[in-house]
Amino acid sequence: MLSVTNTRYGEVSTVAILNRTPAQVAALVPGYDVRLVPTPGSAANADIVQRFGAELLTDAELSWQATSTVRLSTGAANLFNVYPDRNIASTVASVAAGTNGSDNAGTQPYNAISPFGFNGRTLFVRASLTL
Repeated sequence: MLSVTNTRYGEVSTVAILNRTPAQVAALVPGYDVRLVPTPGSAANADIVQRFGAELLTDAELSWQATSTVRLSTGAANLFNVYPDRNIASTVASVAAGTNGSDNAGTQPYNAISPFGFNGRTLFVRASLTL
């Protein structure tokens, strides 16, 4: 028996970085889907809200009933190895402007807010026994 499941995860957002100057914002945001929110008490500074796009994940499992009591299965969760969008990265330009990205200097490329995680594809083999 073949089972295929598609799950769509919608867009999510998080406050990525707080109270950045226009020069820091300009160095950080190119290539990212962000919304800028004016920082209270500062005419020019902004908080950066990063949006992470919707994704479709496919899981597949192939099962075989070997005997009346034994079932063997193999499959993959996140078959096409989909990853969430990356956090705003620290770059030479952002550090020169006086700020790091939201990736903790490159140690956290993916945000924990991702509804499907950031581990990619998982393969499995399973045996079940029914008594």
